Amino acid sequence: MKKVAVRLVIIECYPAEKRLVPSPGEERWMNLVATAINAAVVAGIGLILAWLGKGAFEAIDRRFEAIDRRFEAVDRRFDAIDHRFEAQDQRFDRLEHRLEQRLDVFQASVDAMRSDLTQVALAVGVRRRATNA
Repeated sequence: MKKVAVRLVIIECYPAEKRLVPSPGEERWMNLVATAINAAVVAGIGLILAWLGKGAFEAIDRRFEAIDRRFEAVDRRFDAIDHRFEAQDQRFDRLEHRLEQRLDVFQASVDAMRSDLTQVALAVGVRRRATNA
């Protein structure tokens, strides 16, 4: 009996407590307002994050551009070194050609000298040596 009396007192003292279940129209309206508030909060946080992230992405872009410039500078240096190696290679080719010409002239001179010495030896009367073949 005590419980019934307490419930009656609460209902009579607090008339707003009578209706705890909203009507179907009010429930739909409350869901719509809650959804709109959630959407506004998500959109606001998204805008803030996009604004903060934009600066970070711009900084990353600047760093990549600086790295690209450094790679281009290194590439130009390698091209210059490659050009220098090609010039050295051409110099070695010219030197090799000149050396081959001089060795050919020297070989011809040695062959002529050998022929002359053979002629002198035969004129003096020296016999040819037997070969070990």
